[in-house]
Amino acid sequence: MAGARYLEQVSLEDVAATSLVNVWLGESEEDGGLQQERLALRADGTFYHRVCHSIESVGAATECSGRWAVHKVRYLGADLHLAFAGCRRSNTLIAERLVVCGQNPAVNGFVGASCRLYPEQRNAAAAARTISSGAEGGANLSGEMDEAGSDASVEEVTEEDVTLLSESTGQSRNRCLAALLDVASVGSGTARLEMAAEKLMREMEEAPSDPTTSPSFAPASAATAPNPEAVSALVSCTGRSEAACRAALAKHPNVDAAAEHLLTELEPDLVPEPAEPPPKRLRAEPAGIETGTMEETENPPG
Repeated sequence: MAGARYLEQVSLEDVAATSLVNVWLGESEEDGGLQQERLALRADGTFYHRVCHSIESVGAATECSGRWAVHKVRYLGADLHLAFAGCRRSNTLIAERLVVCGQNPAVNGFVGASCRLYPEQRNAAAAARTISSGAEGGANLSGEMDEAGSDASVEEVTEEDVTLLSESTGQSRNRCLAALLDVASVGSGTARLEMAAEKLMREMEEAPSDPTTSPSFAPASAATAPNPEAVSALVSCTGRSEAACRAALAKHPNVDAAAEHLLTELEPDLVPEPAEPPPKRLRAEPAGIETGTMEETENPPG
């Protein structure tokens, strides 16, 4: 193909570089698995890159760190060229380079190593200010990136976290694992669990209400059985039978909602039986009137 390629490296103080200083996140589903990608580009020229793959209950993550550089490029509509170099202690690079297309990546994102990346929600406003203010904005944002993008702040998801989230929400371990991986950038374990629980509750509220697509109308072979840990916890806190707790969880996947349902609902053997209607009273004859036979009435005495 005819045409020359033109690359020009720019300094990290250039607006082309400061516009990319941010934490970029992406998520995509493929072949029944969930892929999540996180790329932290810091103003000091360092980066942290992580890609998580989860299939069923098995999860694996690849991560690396090093230094990044920006080149201005004009080729096939590309605008910026990101080049990565790993440090001595880092693992193999996930990607040696990425191409940023478009004039406003903070809105449109760009293609990462496994999925399309967009600015982290809490840093979107800061990224927009950085693009307009140039190098000064990039310097102000560097402190946030050092905290949110440091390798030490990203904690691995533990089995205890998955179990605790599953018991508290009544959701499957697979969904809980995916929710925890989605908020893996949160440093505090308690805050991460709370954000994952809010994410699961929000997904349940936004689920379609069409009876034909609702899980409660799914065939019995495809229906998901209630979580055993959630059933056990519900039996312990309500004192109701296991069958009643399973039925409550089928209607209310959240353990708290199921417990409230059981505690406010009377047990079958405690429901009062309907009272029998009072017996009918016999009609009394008027006083002073004696009834006689038909013959006496027709033939009165002479």
